[in-house]
Amino acid sequence: MSKLKCLCLGLVMALASVVAAKAESANHDAVYDKNGKPVVAKSGNCVRTKWTQANDPCAATPEATQQSQDNLFAGGTVTTEEATVYFDFDKSNIKPSEKEKLDRVLAALKSGTIKNARIIGYTDPIGTREYNQKLSERRAQAVLDYLTQNGYKDVQATELKGLAYDDLVVRCDDVKKRIKRIECLWKNRRTELAFEFAAAAPTAPEQPAAQ
Repeated sequence: MSKLKCLCLGLVMALASVVAAKAESANHDAVYDKNGKPVVAKSGNCVRTKWTQANDPCAATPEATQQSQDNLFAGGTVTTEEATVYFDFDKSNIKPSEKEKLDRVLAALKSGTIKNARIIGYTDPIGTREYNQKLSERRAQAVLDYLTQNGYKDVQATELKGLAYDDLVVRCDDVKKRIKRIECLWKNRRTELAFEFAAAAPTAPEQPAAQ
């Protein structure tokens, strides 16, 4: 084999290695739950620390999108929007209007036995990463505290997490004035809830009465 062919083959193999490494790194950018499944936001995309649509393992996956839309509530008694708690700017206290949502969530949870649950807090991108990380954790904790204070008992089956501004619903990059930007970014200041119920045990068929 000529030196030129060896050089070309070496370059091709090196390039393939770089592409594979980048693909593997991109997959590691997704956030996974304790069961090894990617955390799905209500957009249908995976929650990512470095969001890239092209490498999103949840993108264009009907199962993931349907799971996000149903929000893992049995019977569709609570919509995704109703299971999203919004907060005022730089706050982690739950507003009265959002408490009404959580009361409906509590009522829906009585419909079955919870197998897994996720409560994930988010922020808008204003401020430092460190500050927003702690704020997102306080928002998630505030929701869990409200639920437990009102009868929720499945804390051990609940994954509690703060992800700062890792999954922005709106970006508002063209809004420069601070007050207007705060108003525009309101949908990012939230905590999302998702619950998975254990499958109901099959009912034994009735035996015919003895004659």
